[in-house]
Amino acid sequence: MKTFHHGGRIGDLIFALWTMKHLGGGRLIVSDYHKGNWGLDVAESMRGFLEIQPYIEKVLTWNYYPVHQYSVDYDLQNAEDTFNPESFAEYRAKTGWPGNVNILHRYAVHFDLQAEYEKWLETREPWLVAPVTKQRVDVAFHCPMRRSVRSRDEWMHILNDLWDEELLVAVLGTEDFIICRSKDLLESAGWINSAKVFLGTISSCNAIAEGLGKTRFVEQADGCFNVHVDPPSVSINGMTNEEVVRRVLEVVKNES
Repeated sequence: MKTFHHGGRIGDLIFALWTMKHLGGGRLIVSDYHKGNWGLDVAESMRGFLEIQPYIEKVLTWNYYPVHQYSVDYDLQNAEDTFNPESFAEYRAKTGWPGNVNILHRYAVHFDLQAEYEKWLETREPWLVAPVTKQRVDVAFHCPMRRSVRSRDEWMHILNDLWDEELLVAVLGTEDFIICRSKDLLESAGWINSAKVFLGTISSCNAIAEGLGKTRFVEQADGCFNVHVDPPSVSINGMTNEEVVRRVLEVVKNES
């Protein structure tokens, strides 16, 4: 069994799982390498979600130091820590490293999976699995305001319009919005997997939505252009609130 290590945080680890899957999977050690809004308690909260991924055979949460005393075949964390802008034609130096370089692409390049990555760009095959809810859900919404261009009032305007259209919106996470469907990652993944679209900002839930192959309507603040928002998903930067509502409604109705 191959052993993988990742040092957090949630979104980065979700994208790293693409590489773990393509390297054949195995045992995953999640450590507290990162500091600030990350620790073993957060890592442990991911256990249920990680354990249902078919390529993860075992999940361990450890302090970072002992990891180096353990035989690790693939240290996924090294992909984030490597400075290699010359490996990415899309990199624009004015943005600072890693800037606009896609995080999933960085993992792929570090572990010599460029060919697999290029094939995946054509198919966008999901690399995650999640449960489904018994209750109908049209839109999964997650919006950490620190990564938002719109104000909270503007987002509430969008949500109210969607509710007025009788759409069932699952509001995920605890950040900035009082109404909350779920604080548990596995449960949140179930709401996302059951939804017809994902709406919000760059976040852990956006990463899950991409990994599940969901259509996403995503706002990207400065410093958040290192993730894919390609068709059929849409960057809503520059859209009016009314246009966001109209576009979301179109997709929901088409998938109903």
